Amino acid sequence: MGQNGVILEASPNSDNWAPVTSPTKDRLLGVSSSSRGDFVAVGAFGTILFRPSGSSEWKKVELQATSADAELPHVYDAIFVSDDDAILVGENSTMIELKKGAVAAQAHMVQPPKPQAQKGQPA
Repeated sequence: MGQNGVILEASPNSDNWAPVTSPTKDRLLGVSSSSRGDFVAVGAFGTILFRPSGSSEWKKVELQATSADAELPHVYDAIFVSDDDAILVGENSTMIELKKGAVAAQAHMVQPPKPQAQKGQPA
């Protein structure tokens, strides 16, 4: 994973790395795999890629901005919490849940609530 959406893969028990087709030119920052063999890669400007087990094709998962003028957050890391669920984290405390990664409609951006001011302290 790296600059300009580069993805390199090696066959099992091989030291030879080869580039594969990537659906993005955005920088990729992290990758995770499930025990089933699904992969998710994350990166700049809300980039999320998913590759299901048994497939060689990476597919882009579309992430929607929270408002018309909002930029998509950089996504820094991912972890599978089950074979079907992955949690992705990014800038500005962004958390994204993927369910069955190929289903883009299941991606949710969650922004934590702003802390409330304590009595006698400014907000």
